[in-house]
Amino acid sequence: MKLGLRLLQERAKSDSFWWPYIANLPETFTVPIFFPGEDIKNLQYAPLLHQVVKHIWSYLDEAYHFALTFLTDSISGQ
Repeated sequence: MKLGLRLLQERAKSDSFWWPYIANLPETFTVPIFFPGEDIKNLQYAPLLHQVVKHIWSYLDEAYHFALTFLTDSISGQ
C-alpha cells in the first residue's frame, strides 16, 4: 500500500525522476486478488483459491492497520 501511495505522489509531480517509468505502467490490470467475489467462487484450482483468499485477508489486514495508524496520527496531530 505504501508503494502505491508513493507512486501516486510521484505521478502528481511533473518533474519526477520516476515519471518515465510511471508513464509506462498499465492503467488497469487484473490479478486474482482483485477478482469479483463471483469469479473467485468459480476458481476450480484449490491451491490458487487458497492463495487468493490468503492474499485478500493479508491485504485487508494491511489496509486496516495503515488506515488506523493514519487516522490515529491525524487525530493526535502528528
